[in-house]
Amino acid sequence: QGFTIKYPQDVRVRGLWLKQALFRARAGQHADAARDFLQLADAYPESDFADDALLGAARALVAMNEFERAERALVRQIERYDTGDAIRPARILLAQVRLERGDLDAAERILRPVLQQRSFSDDLADGLLTGVRIAVTANNIGEAKRLTDRLTAQAPGDDRTWQARMIYAECALHRGETLSDRELL
Repeated sequence: QGFTIKYPQDVRVRGLWLKQALFRARAGQHADAARDFLQLADAYPESDFADDALLGAARALVAMNEFERAERALVRQIERYDTGDAIRPARILLAQVRLERGDLDAAERILRPVLQQRSFSDDLADGLLTGVRIAVTANNIGEAKRLTDRLTAQAPGDDRTWQARMIYAECALHRGETLSDRELL
């Protein structure tokens, strides 16, 4: 049983609502954007926009450092729309939120399905960078190196690769480890 359009203009209304929320998010109006995204997801839970709306709300809430509310929106999105296009970005953001809240085990567990992806994508690059941050925070330098090397091999010139390499190198040097020129460059 799918979503039925009550009024012919319903699709247009949803599109305009989403557009307004995206505009507010880009303009830095995070509270308004979060409210709009959440209202859209609540009003049209069966629409194609619902999972993206929850992800947009979570991003706006993270920008306001409202991690608990962001976590609730992300958990709802992941549980309800587990096959949508926004599932990997939601998992990555939820792992980042859990890392921010100090729950390293949950962050790692949430991120694991993203890291199992073999073909390279922007989501995988974001996931690998998040994985490096989690590993460094957990003081697991071996895992940080493995994830950094994987990201370097798959996206050598990507900004996220450089960020991962800098995070890994800083941690390794802080621990007194010697790095090769290749690892430093």
